[in-house]
Amino acid sequence: MGTRHWSWAVVLLAATGFAVPAAAQVPLEPARLGVTVTAGPWRASATRVRALYPGTFVPVAIEADLRLQGRLFVFGGGQFIRQGGEIVLVQPPVPEERLPLKLKMSSARAGAGAAFPWNRWVFLAAGGVSYVQFEERWTGEDIPPVSGSSVGLILLGGVEYRVSRRFSAVWRIEYARTPVDKALQAVSTFDLSGLAVTGGIGVRF
Repeated sequence: MGTRHWSWAVVLLAATGFAVPAAAQVPLEPARLGVTVTAGPWRASATRVRALYPGTFVPVAIEADLRLQGRLFVFGGGQFIRQGGEIVLVQPPVPEERLPLKLKMSSARAGAGAAFPWNRWVFLAAGGVSYVQFEERWTGEDIPPVSGSSVGLILLGGVEYRVSRRFSAVWRIEYARTPVDKALQAVSTFDLSGLAVTGGIGVRF
């Protein structure tokens, strides 16, 4: 390769080196429709729930959002939680008995919010309603499961980092208020409210 060709190669390499960082600073206009998948730890608000289920709850959520005019968007999706625990029965003079429990919760949710983009970052705030179905089963015992449903409220904030026009890294913090007005284990109100901190990926179409 001649000296002239080497000169052009150096120029092209230099131009590429300047262009890549510059492109990284260019704001990426996201597509209107997005889908996110997130998971992370959830902490129950009720002390009794934490006592019966001492392990870490890890909800998995799948949601879709549609960007409207300006900063507004609407969203909808579902969340799923499975968790095991145990209840200790103390009936003197009989020795205490430990019975394993299993709790299943699934919710359908919908709401609206606002997005605030800044370069590749997008900050979100939203609220909505959720319809929760749950079932608690005493595993290993011939006891009918307790099940029911509840309508609650959700508040969430989040941030996204747009890796490309299509893909994003997603972080969320969400509080769900989900009182269950049904007797569970002789408790008149078993509160399934809680706070979740999750992360995942987002895809826009």
